[in-house]
Amino acid sequence: MKFTTDENGSYYYAVVDDGVSTTTINTDGTGTTCTTGEVTITNPTGLTAGAKDIYIKVKDNAGNVSALLKIDIDAYQSGLDIIRRLSWRFVLVAEVSAIGAEEDIYAMIQQVGVEAVMLCGLASSQRNDILKYCIKHEIRAYVRPNIGDFIMSSAKTIQMANLPVIVCEHSAPSFFYLATKRMMDIVVSLCGLVVAGPVMILTAIAVKAYDHGPVLYKQARITKAGRIFYIYKFRSMQVNAEQDGIARLAQQSDQRITAVGKIIRACRIDELPQILNILGGSMSVVGPRPERPEIMEQYKETLPEFELRLQVKAGLTGYAQVYGKYNTMPYDKLQMDLMYIAHPSIIEDLKIILTTIKILFLPESTEGVKEERTTATDCEIRKIKQKKDLIS
Repeated sequence: MKFTTDENGSYYYAVVDDGVSTTTINTDGTGTTCTTGEVTITNPTGLTAGAKDIYIKVKDNAGNVSALLKIDIDAYQSGLDIIRRLSWRFVLVAEVSAIGAEEDIYAMIQQVGVEAVMLCGLASSQRNDILKYCIKHEIRAYVRPNIGDFIMSSAKTIQMANLPVIVCEHSAPSFFYLATKRMMDIVVSLCGLVVAGPVMILTAIAVKAYDHGPVLYKQARITKAGRIFYIYKFRSMQVNAEQDGIARLAQQSDQRITAVGKIIRACRIDELPQILNILGGSMSVVGPRPERPEIMEQYKETLPEFELRLQVKAGLTGYAQVYGKYNTMPYDKLQMDLMYIAHPSIIEDLKIILTTIKILFLPESTEGVKEERTTATDCEIRKIKQKKDLIS
């Protein structure tokens, strides 16, 4: 867990469940030392399923509380990232608790005199009430959507018996879009083979020379309409890295990754053989990343909407890969993928491709998770369920 401040030393505040106790950290060297970086909190008292953040109080040498720092629960993304992206235009005044009477929230908004509010992780009824209040008082509202919002985003409004009705149905992309996208896939993959060909040959030689094992690694994945195909990568791990048959996410400083593997993973060279998948038509350049069939079944037990990703071909890169991270929660990635699927656009595909090139060498995109876990452990499934319960 990390406590976070911005570059100016300002603190972001948020309130969680009423029962969550705060932990005191002294700045004089006694107890836990408060320095910028990681702080370990063991079994925080009162932490419940709905909790999003933990608080710590920081005391100075005189024993006075000098700051209240927010600690993000690992793998949970709140509205903080979005707020930071808006920081060029807005200054975050406060984060208001959604626990308790709504009148208290309105009073806080009036007292602070905000220009805009960010709504995250609220029940639909409470969110609607606050939205109506914001519209009435001419306050701009930014809403972090849930899965249902994305399903509704492409809906049509019609009149039925003199009543407005929203129609939600599967809307296939136009033939022009599909044909243009396929042409773009062929052109990009052929150009990719020409440009990356020498690098791929050198990589194949390096992987083979390092431990004389297989150059390529293939794995069953699932794409459009539930079709199974084999995805290809340059092998970056030791031979039989998953000999027990359990899929594990790569960790930071993962011992299974070879010396050559560290280099090709850092530069994303290990993904280059997927150009052949794209050329063959089993993948597209842009689309949701393909998941293992067995992992897909695990996710569907708690997140049935996960299957909605199969409306389009799997992709080499996608909206969730550009705007998420390697260890972003599946629920959050699904939201991003559904937003992409609901609004098919060649222009958006081109933007994602260009942004992918831009972020290729960012360390956080390949750094792995902090601790050993499978792709869909029971712990992660519980987190997905907790998050769905929080906004249902």
